[in-house]
Amino acid sequence: MSFWDPEKRSAYLAKTAQKSEDLRRHREGDAIARDLARLWPELEESERDLLRALVATGRKSFIAKHDLPLLRGLLAKDLLRYPRGQGGNWMRAARTSYAVAPAAWQALQDLDGARTTDPATAETLLREVTSS
Repeated sequence: MSFWDPEKRSAYLAKTAQKSEDLRRHREGDAIARDLARLWPELEESERDLLRALVATGRKSFIAKHDLPLLRGLLAKDLLRYPRGQGGNWMRAARTSYAVAPAAWQALQDLDGARTTDPATAETLLREVTSS
């Protein structure tokens, strides 16, 4: 015997499936990927430079200090993410990894303005960010 009538059960399952799909879209970066061409001109030049450097070197992720203002800006705009499970005191006191969500990474690959940095310049910029 079920405590739910079929209508309540069906509504619950539909709501749960929708929440799962919304979470998957967020994790994959679907929204930022869709809006990247519109957001690109609004980014600060240093933010665009870092994203160009990632594209030029093919690096979707990197390790750097937690409190760099450049990275905080990209995190706030959802262009960079912390890997799941990182946080707390360890992250504030140390270095952490950053990653571009998969759909956002693909959108960066396809965006003309993101492919303008030569690999040598890109490596230099990434060394500066990751060694500070």
